[in-house]
Amino acid sequence: SILVEELLERPYITAGFAAWLLMLPLAITSTRAMQRRLRKNWTKLHRAIYPAIAIACVHVMWQTRSDYGEALIYAVLGAALLGWRLRRYLLRKQSTESVSSA
Repeated sequence: SILVEELLERPYITAGFAAWLLMLPLAITSTRAMQRRLRKNWTKLHRAIYPAIAIACVHVMWQTRSDYGEALIYAVLGAALLGWRLRRYLLRKQSTESVSSA
């Protein structure tokens, strides 16, 4: 119950551990051999990076006591990378739709 008290007092530990748990299977399955073995399930599994990024940003913000500059940098970088991925996805989707409608 000391553990529960500590976790309630410091929720950033829980958030950091949750992000780490989400990223652990991603690290384990990032090899070419695992990509071949998991096939389409590899892509589904690696979508866990999206909530992991959000939870990691929350972890850093909660952990910060006064200067939120570093946390803000991580949040902006995470948002930029996710925005880049979203843009690529939308462009790819748009190009396949225009090909199939022609």
